[in-house]
Amino acid sequence: MKNIWFVFLCLTAGLDLKNKQIPVWIFYLFEAVGAVAVLAQIGSMKRSELLGHAIGISMGLALLWLNRISNHEIGEGDGWFFLVSGLYLTWQENLSLLCYGLLLSSIYSLALVLWGRWKGCSVRKWTIPFLPFVWPVGIWVMSL
Repeated sequence: MKNIWFVFLCLTAGLDLKNKQIPVWIFYLFEAVGAVAVLAQIGSMKRSELLGHAIGISMGLALLWLNRISNHEIGEGDGWFFLVSGLYLTWQENLSLLCYGLLLSSIYSLALVLWGRWKGCSVRKWTIPFLPFVWPVGIWVMSL
């Protein structure tokens, strides 16, 4: 399952970096595969595992909600990414992806602001894709 998820991560991170947009069919495809896999194992799953998937999925739902209330300041694709990841990963892994991805993107953003001040240009309206910052964390998650 993690191998399929890693393909999903690489595909979405690459598209986010290149286009700052991910086609919705990619989310639907990997969501369907993940849902079928979870449903196939549901009889042998412990309640805690099922609850873990629900928590992981809810992280994506929370990001989608933040996307709506922040007037799309947070990317919708980021919310969909974490929703789909909740089907493949434990909630702890999904939370680690989010937190460490935020840490890496924050470091980059701070460097970008400092560079903008040094060069005398405003970077305030610039947008950066988030999923490329999740990619190195995903490599670490794959090694666990």
